[in-house]
Amino acid sequence: WTVRQPFTFSPDRAELKPGASMNIKATFSPKDATYVVGRAVLSVENKEPIEMAISGIGKYPFLMASTRSVDFGQVHVGETVKQTVAVRNASPVPATFKVESRGVFHTPVFAIAPTAGVIPAHSEQLLTVKYAPASTGMYSQDAYDVVTPGGNTLGLEFSGSAVGPLVSASTSVIDFGDVAAGVCVARS
Repeated sequence: WTVRQPFTFSPDRAELKPGASMNIKATFSPKDATYVVGRAVLSVENKEPIEMAISGIGKYPFLMASTRSVDFGQVHVGETVKQTVAVRNASPVPATFKVESRGVFHTPVFAIAPTAGVIPAHSEQLLTVKYAPASTGMYSQDAYDVVTPGGNTLGLEFSGSAVGPLVSASTSVIDFGDVAAGVCVARS
C-alpha cells in the first residue's frame, strides 16, 4: 500500500497465498481541523495498481464548563469542602484533556480530580474540586486550564477564605456580688 499522511494502512505490505484474504487497518490522524482527501494505491506484482479514494474530516474538540469560577466562601481550617464542575465536550469527536495549573507557586489548597482523561463526543466529565485551607485568615485564588491537544483551552478559577473557629461567650459580665473571704462561689 502507498498512502500519505494523515492516513496510514497497516500492514502496508504483505504476501498472500492464492485465494487468501487479509484485513487491513486504515487509520486517520488529522493534525488540524480540515477536510482531507487522498488516495491509497495497492501495488500487486504483475498487475495494474488498484486505487482507492480515502477521506476524513479533522475536528477540534470544543469544551465548555458549567461554571468557569468557583468561590468556596469561608471554610474552617481543617475542613475539606467539595464542589463539582461539569466539563462538556460539545464536539462530534472525543476530547482528550489534561488539567494544568496556571502558575501555582505555593502548596496548593485546591485539588482537582481527575486531572486527565477522555470525554466522549457530546458527553461531559465531572471534575471534583476540593478546598482544604491550611492557615486562618488566608484568602486563596488559583487558576487552572483544561487543555486539549487540538489547542482548545478552558480556564477555571477557584477561590476561598480560611477562617478559624468562631468563639463567643453567652454573657459579657459575671457579677459574683458580695462573697465572704475564704468561701468559693461558682456561676455557670
